[in-house]
Amino acid sequence: MANLSLTFLDIYTQVSEFLGFGSSPTGTNLTKVKDIVHRGYRQFLTPVDGRTGKNHTWSFLSKESMLITRVGVNEYQLPDDYGHLWYSFTHDNDINYPTPHSTSIDRIRVLLSLDTSNSYPQLYSIVSDVYDSLVGQRYKVVFYPKLDDAYLLRYGYVIEPPKLVNDTDLFIGEMRTSEAILETCLAVAEQQEDDTIGIHTQLAAKLTNDLIRADVKQAPDSVGLNLDRFRDPTLAREMRYYPDPVSIYNVSL
Repeated sequence: MANLSLTFLDIYTQVSEFLGFGSSPTGTNLTKVKDIVHRGYRQFLTPVDGRTGKNHTWSFLSKESMLITRVGVNEYQLPDDYGHLWYSFTHDNDINYPTPHSTSIDRIRVLLSLDTSNSYPQLYSIVSDVYDSLVGQRYKVVFYPKLDDAYLLRYGYVIEPPKLVNDTDLFIGEMRTSEAILETCLAVAEQQEDDTIGIHTQLAAKLTNDLIRADVKQAPDSVGLNLDRFRDPTLAREMRYYPDPVSIYNVSL
């Protein structure tokens, strides 16, 4: 079903017309307007909230995923579009295991070298994996200890959207998002090519901040009870309280 969202073609055509290249740019002009659109798109995807001065993460960039572990395996590659976690690994299906906690990869490597036993995931670290020139930087998660079963872990991460290639490609987000992206691209054009901070820069800031305010309103007032290890006791699978361990084989946790 068709919608009112702007396509890649719609936006780079308007940028081309703004720069005086006409509605059907070719050659170096076409390359330039597409580069400007991608630069504007990157700026839109990483905005600063004008009210707080802090970076804002769009809700439409947040994605949920699941990871199924394998016996004896403690390293798993994360999705191609992984950017960073927005909520950590948790057990699915209401299993009463403690939630694994984040730590450094150095700590996990030392513990794995000292402890060869298998158990449920207790610690994890996200580290850089292979770099692919088509996909970009890849990431993986490493668990401690090596796992003794197939665990279903749910997690949420912020995606890094792919580069737009086809004229019919749509930008991420909803209909209102397209207008803010268009103005951000026109703002880049007027700044880069005309050395001017003009009306499009002002409109881009207004539309982006209006969207940020609407996006913040969609966030829940509460995400539930916080059972973070630094606030509440950790519950074991039998629902009895166990103090957090401080070391294993004389290595501090």
